[in-house]
Amino acid sequence: MNYYLMQISLAGWCAFGTAFAAVLYLLIFMLPRILRVVHRADLDNEEQEVPQNGLPPLSVIVYAETGASGLRRLIPQIFSQEYAAPVEVIVVNDENSEAAANVVNELQLTYPDLYLTFNPGHSRNLSRRKLALTIGIKAAHHDCLVLTCGNCSINSPLWLRSIARHFVNGCDMVIGYATLLNDSGNDTGKARRRRAFDRLFTSVRWLSSAIAGKVARGTGYNLAYTRQLFFSHKGFANSLGLYAGDDDVFVAELASTANCAVELSGESIVEVHDYDPVYQQRMDSISRVFTSRFLPQGGFRLFGSFSFAWWIWLAASAATVGFTLPSFIGIIAVAVLAALLIIPIVWAWRRAARTLHIRQLMLTIPFLSLWHPLYTLRYRLRSRKDCRDYCWSGLG
Repeated sequence: MNYYLMQISLAGWCAFGTAFAAVLYLLIFMLPRILRVVHRADLDNEEQEVPQNGLPPLSVIVYAETGASGLRRLIPQIFSQEYAAPVEVIVVNDENSEAAANVVNELQLTYPDLYLTFNPGHSRNLSRRKLALTIGIKAAHHDCLVLTCGNCSINSPLWLRSIARHFVNGCDMVIGYATLLNDSGNDTGKARRRRAFDRLFTSVRWLSSAIAGKVARGTGYNLAYTRQLFFSHKGFANSLGLYAGDDDVFVAELASTANCAVELSGESIVEVHDYDPVYQQRMDSISRVFTSRFLPQGGFRLFGSFSFAWWIWLAASAATVGFTLPSFIGIIAVAVLAALLIIPIVWAWRRAARTLHIRQLMLTIPFLSLWHPLYTLRYRLRSRKDCRDYCWSGLG
């Protein structure tokens, strides 16, 4: 029996052609979108020079939802920024936590530009986060706002300069990035790689779209815009019925190619400390899937097609081998095609993970790419059954 027989049936050629087309689609359309995030970060890292006398005064709004320990770490980091213009920090104490108030009152002795306000604990008909942000924005004295949360940390003294330099260039909104840390060590299960790839895949999807001028979301941990833009849009008026939406529905409505910039330099990245990252990612995933129905669908459909192309490539490769056996030609052709696909895709995903400070996966990336649409489907089904994504006023 000739195992290297070149006589391949029409079905075998069709199967191989389908696999080849899927590989071309992924390399031509998916690969550049992964690298778009990497290239933008490289460009932002190179362009850090900003005239000190041109920086605008800033109001940093800190949403404090959890314990006070994060505020004790975060507030000194903000006031130690290398920033020539005036900076004030407004802490919005959700539910008026006594511990958070005590920490802020203590730090006010050192930082006179630190202010405290609170979100009434009995408020139910509006998203607590949106109400807190609105209170903080109304209390701000400066037009340029930078939003973050009490469980974040800033490791670079150039964070504010990296964000605010876009205001100097005439932008009204700046989309930064935040990476999730695992302080507790709880995220050690078998699914940790799946969760890491989901964070990577989701981040690249919305960041690459935003870089291309098709903004669909930001992150409330690291987001900036002007008071004028906020109030001219009547704040969160168009999404009052949703608990979430302050950094995706709201951002998508206001952002445009002309008024929005993406900042991905290493100096601008914020770290988010979460002591239960598994639970937090599950809740965030359900919320994001829910609000995605109110956002432009182009980016979601495009990256969904990439997942579909992976499955087409796998099925067509298996069919090629099946139609060409017992000849080894089909196996060799499929192996070469797999190498042409997997090597550059894995390389690109690892560069993106390094840029975004996410766990760098390697050989598991092809399997995770095949699995990811099933992961998304699971949370999409959960979000349809969960009324917690609506405020009471939105359910009436």
